[in-house]
Amino acid sequence: MADTQTSDKGALLGGGAAEDRLAATHFMVGAIFVVVGGILQLLSLLTLRFADLVPISYGHIEPAANLTMMVGFAAVSLVGGAYYVLPRLTGTHLRAVGLARLALLGMAGLTTVGVVVIFLGLGDGAQPLGLPWWLDVPLLASVAAPAVVAVATIRERAEKRSFVTLWFVIGGLVWLPLLYASSLATEIPSVSSVASAYAQTFLSAGFVTMFLVTLGSGLVYYTVVKELDI
Repeated sequence: MADTQTSDKGALLGGGAAEDRLAATHFMVGAIFVVVGGILQLLSLLTLRFADLVPISYGHIEPAANLTMMVGFAAVSLVGGAYYVLPRLTGTHLRAVGLARLALLGMAGLTTVGVVVIFLGLGDGAQPLGLPWWLDVPLLASVAAPAVVAVATIRERAEKRSFVTLWFVIGGLVWLPLLYASSLATEIPSVSSVASAYAQTFLSAGFVTMFLVTLGSGLVYYTVVKELDI
């Protein structure tokens, strides 16, 4: 069975893998954060019109909402999608599952702690997330871990063909930590304000174009093939 390739359509598109539980956990955590993020986004809009509506200012609510939606919802959910398709397109079990679980705990836990820290006024005020450096560093490690899991899984693949979704998955998962690492330039005191602003913009724009759209497109390609049974 070890030599059986997933080129058989039933194996390629089938379910029931043990890794599905890990992917489902990512989806559930992402669903919780999208609700929280939606509430924070609504409050941030209301505080623009009614400044005294809540005791927390727009300057604190807005980065907390961004953190919740970008990391807690989008990153966690799309990483879960990557874990779902990787075993099906490689014909092997997901590697470094312990690291994958630790990364989920890190992203969810640090997002929660980050929201509290921002509300307490301990954030650095930088866009789009506003986290202090001592949360940025462990969060960078957390968002980098899924790329390690993906590369390790692809290296051990039984299916030798490279399906298009794999390229999008690996591209999105590798870009995410690179984008976040570039934003850490804002923490260096000697960096100019122009470079700092560029780093913040690069993270905001790159998160959408290089991570969200890239990884999301790959998952769409997989879903279309599965749903159309072709």
